[in-house]
Amino acid sequence: GSAIADTAALATLLIPMMRDHGYPVPRSAGLIASGGIIAPIIPPSMPFIIFGVTTNTSISSLFMAGIVPGLLMGLGLIGAWMFVVRDMTVKLQPKASGRERLKALGDGVWALALPVIIIGGLRGGIFTPTEAAVVAAVYSLFVALFVYRQVTLPQLVPLLVQAARTTSTVMFLCAAALVSSYMVTLADLPQQMT
Repeated sequence: GSAIADTAALATLLIPMMRDHGYPVPRSAGLIASGGIIAPIIPPSMPFIIFGVTTNTSISSLFMAGIVPGLLMGLGLIGAWMFVVRDMTVKLQPKASGRERLKALGDGVWALALPVIIIGGLRGGIFTPTEAAVVAAVYSLFVALFVYRQVTLPQLVPLLVQAARTTSTVMFLCAAALVSSYMVTLADLPQQMT
């Protein structure tokens, strides 16, 4: 649900693969950066949660409203990339067999379950939006530590420190925005400008 985290995670994995297959690195980096902006729009989206909590807007409604625009952005990006690479000569990977596709789907089930758990829990009234964020964080931590084993226990402390820094930055911005909006309302600026 974070554009920066999504872009960083995908770039470290995909750009070397794209370079090895003949794609120009600057264009590959542009593609990954463009795709990263979809992360805050499709659930689970941290900006939606922060916006919903700050403005008292329904987070489940924000999540539902983000699905179609996110898919449209993805389709637009696919179309633009197909247009850009039409004249390139690249090494194409052989098509995956049905068995390989099923294995990839099976490996991704844990990650694909996260949006289902969040939206299903919100729509079903199982938990509140704030609780959904906690459920998503705990579920993601469990999957990263014990299922995919991408994070080890010694790596956990620096990750938590980075998360605290990011959260404090965002919350400081939210606090500043709330103070600004309160002062605008208190000073009756909209009425005076009108």
